[in-house]
Amino acid sequence: MAEQQADEPLKEDIHALLEQRLGAVHARQRLGLEAEHEAHVRGTRFFHPENWYSAQGFIRGALKLSGMYARARRNAHAVRVVTNEIRLPKLPMDCDGLRVLHLSDLHIDMSECIAEALISCTRDLTYDLCVMTGDYRFR
Repeated sequence: MAEQQADEPLKEDIHALLEQRLGAVHARQRLGLEAEHEAHVRGTRFFHPENWYSAQGFIRGALKLSGMYARARRNAHAVRVVTNEIRLPKLPMDCDGLRVLHLSDLHIDMSECIAEALISCTRDLTYDLCVMTGDYRFR
C-alpha cells in the first residue's frame, strides 16, 4: 500500500503538473474531457472495466502471487524508441523527411520512474512533430 501511495502523485500535483506542461486552459480542457468520459463510463455501463475499482489491486496481487510483479514493473519502466521509415510516393515534397515522435500509452502518473525514462529516451531525439495517443494517465 505504501508503495502504491509513493508512486501516485496527489491530485493537486497532477493538476499543477498539467498546468505547467500544457497551460491552464488546455489542462482544464483535458481534465474536463476525462471527467466527461468517467461520468459516461460510470453512469451508463456497470460492467465496464473502468468501473471495477478493485481491478488494479487484483492485477497487482496476481502479479505478486505469480512472481511476475518485479518483471511487470521493469517492463513498465522500459521505455524504448523504435524508428520506422515510411515511404509514401504521393507525399508532398514539403513533408519529405518529416520526423514524427509518437508517444503512446504513457500512463505517466503511474510512477515517477516512467517520466524520467521517457525524458531520458527522448531528450536527444530530433523530430518535427510530436503526437500523443492512448492513455496518458494511469487512473
